[in-house]
Amino acid sequence: MPEDTRTLGEKLAAITESVRYLEKDGYNKHFDYRYVSAEKLLQCVNKGICDNGLHLRNTYADVVFSDDWSYAKATVGGEIADNKTGEFVTFRGDGEGKDKGDKASSKATTMGHKYAYTALFCIAWGDDPECSELDVSKPDRPAKAAPKPNRKVELGAVAKGIAASIAGAESVDALGLVVAKAKANEKYSEADAEILRDLFKRRKTELEKESK
Repeated sequence: MPEDTRTLGEKLAAITESVRYLEKDGYNKHFDYRYVSAEKLLQCVNKGICDNGLHLRNTYADVVFSDDWSYAKATVGGEIADNKTGEFVTFRGDGEGKDKGDKASSKATTMGHKYAYTALFCIAWGDDPECSELDVSKPDRPAKAAPKPNRKVELGAVAKGIAASIAGAESVDALGLVVAKAKANEKYSEADAEILRDLFKRRKTELEKESK
């Protein structure tokens, strides 16, 4: 086997090329949207790291919790180093997680790794159904009932705050954080949830148009 004489930059470029686009394989029923799962992203990136003679080292995860331990904010990072030369590049990502059980920390660190790798390798996310063998089709949903006559709808206090956060989101990633927090909050009615889903879809469409 010929010796690999590529520089670290060339190896990282090869990984970027191999994972430049990932099909969204997950589906959030609560807010009716698709996303790239952390499992899929990590599988693709880790394969690229190994295939190009690199390895991870000095990885870390700094996690801060709320007083009741239901919310966590994590900063994760580390180095991707060349197996032969030891030359390396650092990476870092931030994530948030909320859970009434014991999963807030794992949600935050998973999100941190997801966004760290996405930024480092400039990964784009899309919906081409032929993009990936790991694609999971969006499940069929029953047809919605015919719209009712217009009437004023008053959201509950919690739902109002979530609605304001949705409207104020300035990127699809920021909108995703709002959804993660809202999903963990059960202090709103199903009627409020339906309205929030509609607000989310409209805001997501607006942000995607703005980014083009």
